[in-house]
Order: sequence, then C-alpha cells, then structure tokens
Amino acid sequence: MILQRCTVCTQRCTTKPFNTTIAWRRADLQRVAYRLILCMQCYIEKVVPLDVNVEAEARLACPGCHIDTEADYDAIYITSFIPQYGKREIQAPFCDACAAHYRIWTQEHGELLQDQVGATGGPNLYVSPEEVLRSLGIPTDGAA
Repeated sequence: MILQRCTVCTQRCTTKPFNTTIAWRRADLQRVAYRLILCMQCYIEKVVPLDVNVEAEARLACPGCHIDTEADYDAIYITSFIPQYGKREIQAPFCDACAAHYRIWTQEHGELLQDQVGATGGPNLYVSPEEVLRSLGIPTDGAA
C-alpha cells in the first residue's frame, strides 16, 4: 500500500505516485513552480496529453485547443519522475486562454515551490558568454 494521496483526486495512490513539477514564467519573467503528487489516472488525464513530439519543421499548436501557437505561445514546463522510468520533461506551447486554465488547475492542486537556481522551468533568462566559457573551463581573461 502507498501512503501518499494524489493531490488532485485525493485518493491513496495504488502505485508509486508521479512526482510532478509544473512551472512557467510570469509577465515580469519571474519563475513560478508548483509540485503535485499524481496518481497514475490523474497523470494520464492531465499530463500525458501534453507530451507530444513536435517535428522540427512542424508548427507549434496549443495542446488544449490545438490552435496555431507558433508566433505566440505561453509555455508551461513540466518535469515528472515516473516510477520505473525516470525523469520526463515536457514543454507545452499553450495559447493564453488554455495556459490560464492549466495554471489555475495547477495552483488549486499543487504546492507552491520556492524558486531554485537550476530548477526546472525552461531556459535561464540570460547567460553571459563569459559564464558559458567558464563552465567549459575556458579562461575569460581576454586571452585568445
């Protein structure tokens, strides 16, 4: 028996739960992230439909209503730890309306996390060229 309950349906999980972090950037570019513990059924209903492979030349589409979001999308980033599989990362290019609905659902069922450096939530706002070079072990003192 699993002691944890799903944070969505509140039922005790019959299998190991899916630990899931859902994150996005606010209009002021601050990261917001919530943690959810999902049973298999809730994971299948709310997360699996967002896990779509997009071909490089394909246009982006909202996973909620399927309208074209190539030129203007509202990204939501999901990282799940799936029992017996491991880490799974999803980037979902929602339209504004569907993103709002998904964020409200996340806020209603999740636990707000404190932002952490290096945490899931999409790319950093800005990484300087010097930081990239230092991370590769290349001196940045101006020597070529």
